[in-house]
Amino acid sequence: MMTFPVLSALQVLVALTILQLMLPKFTGTLYFGSSSVRCYREIDIEHQDIPCDPATCEEITCPSQGPLTMFSAMWHHPTLLLPGLINILYYTSETFMYQLPFGVVMIVLANIVSSSIMPWIKSTMGLAPGAAMSPLILMMGFIGTLLAVVQYKRGMVTAVWRSIRRKVRRGPDRDQYSEITDDLNQPTPRPLATAASLTGSAALQTAAHAVPFVVIVIVSGVYFVIQVFFTAKERINVWGFTAVDQVLLPVWTMPYLFIMYCTPFRALLSPRSGSQARVALREDTAIMGVYAADELPTTRNPVKIVTRYVKLGVVTFVRDMKKAFTSEFAPIEMTLYRLLLNTRALMYFYFAVVYDVTTVFLELSLMRVSLSWLGVLAINIAAPQLMEITRAEKKTNLHPVNITLKLVGTGICMTSLWMMGT
Repeated sequence: MMTFPVLSALQVLVALTILQLMLPKFTGTLYFGSSSVRCYREIDIEHQDIPCDPATCEEITCPSQGPLTMFSAMWHHPTLLLPGLINILYYTSETFMYQLPFGVVMIVLANIVSSSIMPWIKSTMGLAPGAAMSPLILMMGFIGTLLAVVQYKRGMVTAVWRSIRRKVRRGPDRDQYSEITDDLNQPTPRPLATAASLTGSAALQTAAHAVPFVVIVIVSGVYFVIQVFFTAKERINVWGFTAVDQVLLPVWTMPYLFIMYCTPFRALLSPRSGSQARVALREDTAIMGVYAADELPTTRNPVKIVTRYVKLGVVTFVRDMKKAFTSEFAPIEMTLYRLLLNTRALMYFYFAVVYDVTTVFLELSLMRVSLSWLGVLAINIAAPQLMEITRAEKKTNLHPVNITLKLVGTGICMTSLWMMGT
């Protein structure tokens, strides 16, 4: 969460600033539906909240939008602050989900579930809800996506069954996060902060999966619907929205990260394994001579407790920041990755405002699921060294069961897409 916001902000700032300066008419065009929207001086320059038409208002060329005008746009449209909150919620939940068993699968499934609540979100924002998605199509998309993204590994079914039997015999304990992955001889994911050490209740550990999943479902739906809202209600086009959304991303995420580092919740954002975390805790304690953020200080003085957390947070934040931009920094790969993501975001915005956002979002999610594993398959066969894929990983990826599951899942996804078009 440290390098990507900064790289994305710099990338979008440079590209959209050049575009706004060189092509002001292009970056000012406002589309809604399949046609462009007329602009008027009273609305788009003077920001009057009045109905306009060519007979009552002065029609003008739509003013350009982008980084050079984003602060003015935020001043006149305070709702543009909403993407900052959405990004914080999404990236926090996504980072946490990556640390949980089956977290990657659940992130993909969350996007499918998000399509089901978009009509309600549109109605809440004063937009036409559009046609509700068929429950059958949603269910097929969910099942197809699950089959296409799940990764079978030899012994997986046995490991899951053993884990279930252990829960039945002795109930939940602090190690239940690692039981499945231990049986598969996989690295143990880091549990929710110190949740397992605070309590071993099944309800808390279920919430560790459910809460970030629900957050991703909601914020994903809101994120795409507000793009339609800004176009229809606030007259903000793709260039204006992307500038606010990405150029200001570090402005929201960095202070938030710093605050998290100064609290016990710092562990929520730590992807370290158990052994790495213990080493980091010893380093933190040695550097500051205070208790690590994952442990409660023995003192009962609240001032000393807060002081220790803040001192530790400052040191670890600076240390992790240096690592993120030095030893762990891969500028070429990260820049290309953000370039692809930002290009996809621009295309998503266009599709969302030109077509029905609910249908488009589900269609694009299903297409992405179907195409992504085909791309990974091609790399495994043609150039595994490109992604540093080991022989064991290649063997797993090309296992007949995995190929069969993904083919069946893709077939179900394609069937649901065909049903949406008929």
